[in-house]
Amino acid sequence: MIMMAYPTGYATYHNSVSINRIEMNKIFLIFVLIGITNCVNSQTCFSIGDSKQKVESIQGTPDEITKYSASRKEIWDYGYCKVEFQNEIVESFRNSDHKLKVCQIEPDLNGWFSVGDSKQQVESIQGTPDEITAYSASRKEIWDYGYCKIEFQNEIVESFRNSDHKLRICQGSNSNQNNYSAKTTETVKTKKESIIVDPNVFTVEFSGTGLAYNVSLPPLLGQ
Repeated sequence: MIMMAYPTGYATYHNSVSINRIEMNKIFLIFVLIGITNCVNSQTCFSIGDSKQKVESIQGTPDEITKYSASRKEIWDYGYCKVEFQNEIVESFRNSDHKLKVCQIEPDLNGWFSVGDSKQQVESIQGTPDEITAYSASRKEIWDYGYCKIEFQNEIVESFRNSDHKLRICQGSNSNQNNYSAKTTETVKTKKESIIVDPNVFTVEFSGTGLAYNVSLPPLLGQ
């Protein structure tokens, strides 16, 4: 019988290579599964930027279609829900009774956002809005979460209304995010006045006059 003499450390090296191959196969399978999941999801839901054909293939034929030839705008009604197209691309929607198959992003319950953050940051924290209203000419967009609203200008948070305190607004960019509260104060400064906005009370200070007023506002004021 001929005995093969392997160099020292060969067994360890051989086992290491085998383990690495197993791990690489696992990683490959994970990526394949993620790809399959994304492919399936893309065929069962739609989002901003998708085509009319895709929406119809997912939602079916709408109950009503309203066309505006001059502006190349089109609105599809599904019961109380609406999908608005600009140049045959989804620009906005209203998912009133949640029957639209809009692709959903789950909210990050540990995250917070503030004025100046991007749409992507807000969506990753708040999840997919119930309604999106877009104004292409002014590059303005309004997202509705129930009775709450977030207004974007050039895809950046410009203002918000936290009517039922469900928006995850942070109190300041330098604060510890773990200590942020949903009831927040946001300061907006202009050349003429400084306005400190609380979800329950608006305090208005007019610069140079020394005057300050605390005004309790109803939840739906400012629509």
